[in-house]
Amino acid sequence: MCRARKTEMAERMKKGLAGLLCLILTGCISLAQAFDLRATSYGPMRLDYATRRYYVGDHVSRYQEGDPLPNIWLRLDSRESLEELNSLTDFRVIKGRAMCGVLPVPLLTADMNNDWGRAYFRPMAGFNRAALDIRLEEGEKLGNVTIACQRQLKNGQTETLILPLKKVKLDMLYPKGGLRLSAGRFSPFRFERFPDWSALPATLGNILEYEANQHIPGLPERISELPWDSQAVQLFLIEGKMLKKTGFPVFDVLFSAQNPPEGFYLAEYQHCASCSEIDDFDMGEQCREKDFAILLLVEPLGRSEAEIEGLIKALEVTASFSVEQWNILHEQHLTTTGIGPRSEEAVQMAGITKGK
Repeated sequence: MCRARKTEMAERMKKGLAGLLCLILTGCISLAQAFDLRATSYGPMRLDYATRRYYVGDHVSRYQEGDPLPNIWLRLDSRESLEELNSLTDFRVIKGRAMCGVLPVPLLTADMNNDWGRAYFRPMAGFNRAALDIRLEEGEKLGNVTIACQRQLKNGQTETLILPLKKVKLDMLYPKGGLRLSAGRFSPFRFERFPDWSALPATLGNILEYEANQHIPGLPERISELPWDSQAVQLFLIEGKMLKKTGFPVFDVLFSAQNPPEGFYLAEYQHCASCSEIDDFDMGEQCREKDFAILLLVEPLGRSEAEIEGLIKALEVTASFSVEQWNILHEQHLTTTGIGPRSEEAVQMAGITKGK
């Protein structure tokens, strides 16, 4: 009986392997060895303002408001031609509690006639790379997931490429400590006038948003609706330097204060004055140094000037940023379609002094 069962199981295994081999040989399925497509690394996504606007922002809108948004940025690498890679379709999860984009994160392209198009893989140093949005369900691990996509063959048939994600490694592509932010001084700040061209109410909130181009999250409406030159609050400009190692860029810097004192509100970013990007503090791969300046609004709440200055010096500020920008034109201004995982560093406040 045991020998008969073993024989039956052996025959079933032979048939199964033969069937799989037939599918591979006929081009119906591939484990992505013959065609070079590899899931090489990933990073967790953070739904902060910088990232979210590439999902449901005014000019990108890769997702609709309310859709489940990605929490994993998966890097796909290949040495195949861009033409072949950009023709891959129907990306999908075939194993695991997850979902993924039907196509990788798009890159906007323009030809010699300025006709716009989309690509999905971009040239790197010796290979091509795409980024695929993954949404893991709560408690699921990326290693349990397998994805697939379709490849169109020259003979008209299609081939299914299978990519298990079991051995894909976490990689932020950022060397911790590679960016150092140091605040040098904080100075009282005031606006000289409300812009004549503005048709908006002359409020503090409007002049901060549209003249200073700095958004202050969590600012109470009672403060935002104050007159633009109100003396009920104080503004300070925190200035400092960003020192970066070469070999990686920095995009979309966001500032935040950790557990700020009551009545302290720090601006989140510096907005471009001519478009909707937050790229004023971006740094290219070879850029080593850049200045930053961010506004701090303080509601005195009966505190003395010395007390306020002491609280400013004791602020704990962090800066978050991405080192990947998905834009084949290598500039922002309404052409970026995505940024990669967010890293962060503390802003060094120890040496900050008061300016005039």
